[in-house]
Amino acid sequence: MRFRQVPAEGAPLSALDEHEHVETPGQAMRWLRRHVRAAALAMDEPANGPLTTWLADEMELRRALNGLARSCSYLLVWRTKPVELLLCAEPTHSARSFDTS
Repeated sequence: MRFRQVPAEGAPLSALDEHEHVETPGQAMRWLRRHVRAAALAMDEPANGPLTTWLADEMELRRALNGLARSCSYLLVWRTKPVELLLCAEPTHSARSFDTS
């Protein structure tokens, strides 16, 4: 699976901009949650409220894990001026998966 954080259009690259490869949906969600937690801690209340709510939402976590396990992408978009956060976890296929021999 491939996971990436993408900065808002026209925004300078943020400190969170990175690409990571992990093996399981659980690792993907830990990656997303780590970055959401960092963003929430960097903001004052009430701006961080939706992010802390997302972190506490067990049903959303299960939905995301189930989707990733079925090779669906998971996208989290959060906007509050002047901050825009876009986090994406998506499956990717290794070169071996295309090997026809």
